[in-house]
Amino acid sequence: MRIYMLGYMGSGKSKAGKALAKSLGFSFVDTDHLIETKTGSGIPVLFGEHGEPYFRHQEMLVLEETFRLEKTVVSTGGGLPCFEGNMEKMLEHGMTIFLEASSGLLYQRLSHNRSGRPLIANLDEGELRLQINSHLKIREPYYRQSDLIVSAADIDVADLVQRVKSHPKFKLLNSEKH
Repeated sequence: MRIYMLGYMGSGKSKAGKALAKSLGFSFVDTDHLIETKTGSGIPVLFGEHGEPYFRHQEMLVLEETFRLEKTVVSTGGGLPCFEGNMEKMLEHGMTIFLEASSGLLYQRLSHNRSGRPLIANLDEGELRLQINSHLKIREPYYRQSDLIVSAADIDVADLVQRVKSHPKFKLLNSEKH
Protein backbone atom coordinates (compact mmCIF):
# COMPACT_ATOMS: atom_id res chain seq x y z
CA MET A 1 0.00 0.00 0.00
CA ARG A 2 1.43 3.29 -1.15
CA ILE A 3 -0.02 6.78 -0.87
CA TYR A 4 1.43 9.42 -3.19
CA MET A 5 1.30 13.09 -2.18
CA LEU A 6 1.07 15.40 -5.21
CA GLY A 7 1.00 19.13 -5.69
CA TYR A 8 3.08 22.12 -6.63
CA MET A 9 6.23 22.94 -4.69
CA GLY A 10 5.29 24.70 -1.47
CA SER A 11 1.90 22.98 -1.20
CA GLY A 12 2.97 21.07 1.91
CA LYS A 13 3.41 17.56 0.52
CA SER A 14 6.28 16.63 2.84
CA LYS A 15 4.75 18.11 5.98
CA ALA A 16 1.31 16.61 5.36
CA GLY A 17 2.82 13.35 4.12
CA LYS A 18 4.90 12.90 7.27
CA ALA A 19 1.90 13.60 9.49
CA LEU A 20 -0.30 11.23 7.48
CA ALA A 21 2.34 8.49 7.58
CA LYS A 22 2.73 8.84 11.35
CA SER A 23 -1.03 8.71 11.89
CA LEU A 24 -1.42 5.60 9.71
CA GLY A 25 1.68 3.84 11.10
CA PHE A 26 3.28 4.00 7.62
CA SER A 27 6.82 4.89 6.57
CA PHE A 28 7.52 8.16 4.75
CA VAL A 29 9.81 8.82 1.78
CA ASP A 30 10.41 11.84 -0.42
CA THR A 31 11.29 11.26 -4.08
CA ASP A 32 13.72 14.20 -4.15
CA HIS A 33 15.59 12.74 -1.17
CA LEU A 34 15.64 9.32 -2.85
CA ILE A 35 17.12 10.90 -6.00
CA GLU A 36 19.78 12.71 -3.97
CA THR A 37 20.70 9.48 -2.19
CA LYS A 38 20.78 7.47 -5.42
CA THR A 39 22.84 9.97 -7.43
CA GLY A 40 24.96 11.40 -4.61
CA SER A 41 24.07 14.93 -5.75
CA GLY A 42 21.64 17.59 -4.61
CA ILE A 43 18.69 18.52 -6.81
CA PRO A 44 20.14 21.97 -7.74
CA VAL A 45 23.42 20.28 -8.79
CA LEU A 46 21.57 17.70 -10.90
CA PHE A 47 19.60 20.44 -12.67
CA GLY A 48 22.70 22.58 -13.14
CA GLU A 49 25.05 19.87 -14.36
CA HIS A 50 22.69 17.54 -16.23
CA GLY A 51 19.54 19.55 -16.98
CA GLU A 52 15.85 18.96 -16.39
CA PRO A 53 15.43 15.95 -18.76
CA TYR A 54 18.07 14.00 -16.80
CA PHE A 55 16.36 14.92 -13.53
CA ARG A 56 12.92 13.87 -14.83
CA HIS A 57 14.36 10.51 -15.88
CA GLN A 58 15.83 10.02 -12.39
CA GLU A 59 12.40 10.86 -10.92
CA MET A 60 10.79 8.15 -13.03
CA LEU A 61 13.38 5.57 -11.96
CA VAL A 62 12.94 6.41 -8.28
CA LEU A 63 9.14 6.39 -8.61
CA GLU A 64 9.30 2.89 -10.04
CA GLU A 65 11.42 1.81 -7.05
CA THR A 66 8.61 2.95 -4.73
CA PHE A 67 6.27 0.35 -6.25
CA ARG A 68 7.99 -2.27 -4.09
CA LEU A 69 7.37 -0.37 -0.86
CA GLU A 70 4.55 -1.27 1.47
CA LYS A 71 2.71 0.91 3.97
CA THR A 72 4.50 4.02 2.74
CA VAL A 73 3.52 7.63 2.09
CA VAL A 74 5.56 9.05 -0.79
CA SER A 75 6.00 12.80 -1.25
CA THR A 76 6.61 13.49 -4.93
CA GLY A 77 8.31 16.36 -6.71
CA GLY A 78 5.90 18.95 -8.08
CA GLY A 79 6.53 18.02 -11.71
CA LEU A 80 6.79 14.26 -11.28
CA PRO A 81 3.15 13.45 -12.22
CA CYS A 82 3.50 15.35 -15.52
CA PHE A 83 6.30 13.33 -17.14
CA GLU A 84 7.09 9.79 -18.28
CA GLY A 85 3.51 8.54 -17.70
CA ASN A 86 4.13 8.88 -13.97
CA MET A 87 0.57 9.91 -13.06
CA GLU A 88 -0.88 6.78 -14.59
CA LYS A 89 1.75 4.67 -12.83
CA MET A 90 0.94 6.17 -9.42
CA LEU A 91 -2.78 5.66 -9.96
CA GLU A 92 -2.09 2.03 -10.82
CA HIS A 93 0.29 1.32 -7.94
CA GLY A 94 -1.25 3.28 -5.09
CA MET A 95 -3.55 5.99 -3.88
CA THR A 96 -2.91 9.61 -4.90
CA ILE A 97 -3.66 12.78 -2.94
CA PHE A 98 -3.46 16.22 -4.56
CA LEU A 99 -2.76 19.10 -2.18
CA GLU A 100 -4.52 21.91 -4.01
CA ALA A 101 -3.16 25.42 -3.46
CA SER A 102 -4.00 28.73 -5.10
CA SER A 103 -1.28 30.57 -6.97
CA GLY A 104 -1.45 33.29 -4.29
CA LEU A 105 -0.83 30.84 -1.46
CA LEU A 106 2.03 29.21 -3.37
CA TYR A 107 3.58 32.60 -4.11
CA GLN A 108 3.31 33.55 -0.44
CA ARG A 109 5.04 30.32 0.65
CA LEU A 110 7.68 30.24 -2.09
CA SER A 111 8.68 33.92 -2.25
CA HIS A 112 10.60 33.52 1.01
CA ASN A 113 11.85 29.97 0.44
CA ARG A 114 13.54 29.65 -2.96
CA SER A 115 16.86 28.07 -2.03
CA GLY A 116 17.20 24.47 -3.12
CA ARG A 117 14.46 24.94 -5.71
CA PRO A 118 16.23 25.21 -9.07
CA LEU A 119 13.15 26.10 -11.11
CA ILE A 120 12.54 29.30 -9.09
CA ALA A 121 15.83 30.09 -7.34
CA ASN A 122 16.79 33.00 -9.63
CA LEU A 123 13.37 34.48 -10.37
CA ASP A 124 12.29 37.94 -9.26
CA GLU A 125 8.82 38.44 -7.75
CA GLY A 126 7.05 39.02 -11.05
CA GLU A 127 8.77 36.09 -12.71
CA LEU A 128 7.92 33.86 -9.76
CA ARG A 129 4.21 34.73 -10.06
CA LEU A 130 4.29 34.02 -13.81
CA GLN A 131 6.16 30.74 -13.28
CA ILE A 132 3.66 29.50 -10.68
CA ASN A 133 0.67 30.42 -12.88
CA SER A 134 2.25 28.87 -15.97
CA HIS A 135 3.16 25.64 -14.19
CA LEU A 136 -0.26 25.31 -12.55
CA LYS A 137 -1.98 25.57 -15.96
CA ILE A 138 0.13 22.70 -17.25
CA ARG A 139 0.23 20.56 -14.11
CA GLU A 140 -3.26 20.82 -12.64
CA PRO A 141 -4.85 18.50 -15.24
CA TYR A 142 -2.45 15.80 -14.04
CA TYR A 143 -2.91 16.60 -10.35
CA ARG A 144 -6.72 16.58 -10.69
CA GLN A 145 -6.67 12.91 -11.71
CA SER A 146 -5.82 12.12 -8.06
CA ASP A 147 -7.98 9.89 -5.92
CA LEU A 148 -8.37 12.65 -3.30
CA ILE A 149 -8.13 16.42 -3.58
CA VAL A 150 -7.38 18.30 -0.36
CA SER A 151 -6.99 22.03 0.24
CA ALA A 152 -3.37 22.85 1.04
CA ALA A 153 -4.41 26.07 2.79
CA ASP A 154 -5.51 24.45 6.01
CA ILE A 155 -4.69 20.77 6.21
CA ASP A 156 -6.38 19.05 9.12
CA VAL A 157 -4.43 15.82 9.61
CA ALA A 158 -7.23 14.06 11.49
CA ASP A 159 -9.66 14.91 8.69
CA LEU A 160 -7.13 13.80 6.07
CA VAL A 161 -6.63 10.46 7.84
CA GLN A 162 -10.40 9.94 8.00
CA ARG A 163 -10.83 10.79 4.32
CA VAL A 164 -8.01 8.42 3.35
CA LYS A 165 -9.27 5.53 5.49
CA SER A 166 -12.83 5.88 4.21
CA HIS A 167 -11.81 6.09 0.55
CA PRO A 168 -12.75 2.94 -1.42
CA LYS A 169 -9.31 2.74 -3.05
CA PHE A 170 -7.57 2.76 0.34
CA LYS A 171 -9.82 -0.01 1.57
CA LEU A 172 -9.19 -2.05 -1.58
CA LEU A 173 -5.40 -1.53 -1.65
CA ASN A 174 -5.06 -2.05 2.09
CA SER A 175 -6.81 -5.42 1.86
CA GLU A 176 -4.72 -6.68 -1.08
CA LYS A 177 -1.43 -8.52 -0.66
CA HIS A 178 1.20 -6.95 -2.94
